[in-house]
This record gives sequence, C-alpha cells and structure tokens, in this order.
Amino acid sequence: MVEPGGARVVIPGPVVVSFPVDTADQPKVTLSNAGPGRHSGLADRPRSRAGETTEPTIDRAAVPPEDQALLSAPADVSFQLEYVRRVARGGIGDVFEAVQYGAAGFAKRVAVKEIRSELLRRDEVVSMFVREARVLATMVHQHVVQLYHLGRSGDRLFMVMEYVHGVNVEDLIERHRQLGRPVPPALAVYIASRVARALEYVHKRRRPDGSCAAIVHRDVSPRNLLIDSEGVVKLADFGIAQTLEVAASDDDPVVRGKPQYMSPEQVAGQHLDQRSDIFSLGTVLVEMLTLETPFSGRSWRETATRLTRHVEDPLSSVAEELPERLAEIVHRMLQRDALDRLGDSSAVASLLELQIYRSGYGPTFTTLADHLHRLFPDLGPAPTGDVTGPSRED
Repeated sequence: MVEPGGARVVIPGPVVVSFPVDTADQPKVTLSNAGPGRHSGLADRPRSRAGETTEPTIDRAAVPPEDQALLSAPADVSFQLEYVRRVARGGIGDVFEAVQYGAAGFAKRVAVKEIRSELLRRDEVVSMFVREARVLATMVHQHVVQLYHLGRSGDRLFMVMEYVHGVNVEDLIERHRQLGRPVPPALAVYIASRVARALEYVHKRRRPDGSCAAIVHRDVSPRNLLIDSEGVVKLADFGIAQTLEVAASDDDPVVRGKPQYMSPEQVAGQHLDQRSDIFSLGTVLVEMLTLETPFSGRSWRETATRLTRHVEDPLSSVAEELPERLAEIVHRMLQRDALDRLGDSSAVASLLELQIYRSGYGPTFTTLADHLHRLFPDLGPAPTGDVTGPSRED
C-alpha cells in the first residue's frame, strides 16, 4: 500500500517496500514479501517423484464458512508490515509499532525492531542482532516477549516481535517518583516474581539434544521489563544475552549493559552465569521499593566502586516499613560474592511468591493492571490491527 504522496521502491527479488516521503517522526513503511511459492506451508507440501511440489488434499467441508475465502486465495499470499510509529530508540536501532497483514484480511499488531541502516556494515552489530533472534527463536513463555520473524529487505534488517501495549518498569518508577511514594511493596514483589519466572525459563532452556543452553540475559533493567495494559509482565531485549559457552569464548573486552544494574562480576568484566541476572533483578526490586538506584554513581568508576565495595544497606531508607523476610530475600539476591548469592532463579521466584501469598491472597495481574490504569489514565486497552487490511491493488 502506497500512502498519498508516497514513493515506491522495488528491490530486486520478491520484496516491495513502500513509504511516504516524510518518515522522520512517524514512519509508515510497508514491507511486502510476496513472491511465487513464498508462503508458510510450502516446505511441508508433498512432492512428486520428480521433485515438483503438489497441492495437498483439503477437506473443504470441514472448514468453517467464514474461512472458506482463505482456501480460494492465491498460494503466494503477501506478508506485509505497515509501520505506525516509533516507540523506542536504542543504541543500535529503533523499535516501531506496526501492523502485520496477511491473507483474508488478517491483521495483527506487532513490534518491529530494526538496526539503523548505517550500522549494517558493522559485523559485530549484525552478529549481536542475529544472536538475539536465535536466542528468542525457540522461546514461548507468557513472561518473555516473543519473536515472530527475522527478515531483511534491502538495507533493513528487522525482527517482528510481540507488541506489548503498556509501560516499562522505568516508566512505573518515574511516575511514582513524581507522586513522591515508592511502588507498593506487594506490587513490586509481584513484578519481580514474574521476572524471576521468566529468568527461570530462560536460564533452564534446553537445546534440541537435551543439553542446557544456560542463557544469561545480562541486561535485566527497568527499561527491559515491560508491563502490558492487562498487567502481564514481560522480559524483553535479549540483545546482549549469551549462552555460557559463547561468553566463555568471547574475546570482546567491552562490558555491555547498564552499569547501575550490573552485578559486581559483570562490571569487572568477569565470567557470568545466571547469578548475575539475579543480582540485577535485586537491584531493580530495590529501586521499586525505595525509588533509589542503590549502586548508581556519577561515573562508571564510581558505580563500579559502589558495586564492588558497597557496605551500606540498600534498603536502609525503607527498613522500618518492609517485612523482615522480604528484606532478607533482597539482601540474599544482592550479595557481592556470587557464591553467597541466591543462585537459582526458581528459588528466587518461589521465595518472592511465598512472601506475597503467605496469607493466602496477594496481588495478581489484574491488581497490577488496575494500578497501572490509575497511574496512566490514558493507557487504554491494546489497539487491534486494521481489519480491513491494506489495499491489494498495490
């Protein structure tokens, strides 16, 4: 679909890109991947002895009337993405809200993450982007943002991902700072417990051969923890995540991540395992409970010093208001020596859940959603795709 006043660029091969002339602030881009045989079922279709693809047999009587139109659609159904708006800008790329269109008026709201074109010539950036896609490719979990597609169109390298309509924990903390009061402890612990369950899933992912992939996220921070409008917490941005094997063989001396949320071993450039993510989650939990980033300094050096030599209690400002058991959990998550730290994300999740459900009832995603809508009255429900779909004349 070409916007009024827009331009169309035809790239060699079965890819068409169309966009308006002015896309600086509100980009609207359509990536169309329509070509002979390019549809999701091609690889599974039966072949004749000569190798030609043959059509499968479909029992049309078993298909609901409302879906009959799909059976009459041409085999080369187009895959189109229409960019709606930019929602975030990162160090190497941008994230856009978009609508994915398909056959028979299919429309789905998605997020598109893409590398800025000027960085596509940097092999390390492309490798990190592709590594993130490979890490996410097999993950399906209610508390992990899901990947749908990795694609390339001309000078665009992009991922199509689950769109989370809501806020991130950084937004939540900032709104509470404006109000002059911390996140309610029960809700802060609930959010942290959901992230711990996401980390449990990530840390224990297994490869097809049954071995543990031992993935370390390495960037558990408020901006990467999303909360949708229905109160579901999602762990996002696996851009610097690594398996332990990759980390052990990586000669790159650059320490990546946000220093104020790093573990002591991460800021020191040492070998990392899952306990590093647990420390980072503990730091985020402290910030929700106190509105203070416990180890943040005025410079990298000062932050590193506070992380490796800290002696003050990060919960001192709220010690009298917090249950003793909760303070103990946080302190165990934030032990400077990884050997003394809570080392298993499953145990962290269970301890946090026990803390908020000890009396038999505690917060749920509905409780969190109600809280979000009180803080962000303009949030509203998640938008849907344009059910009319793009024009098929383009």
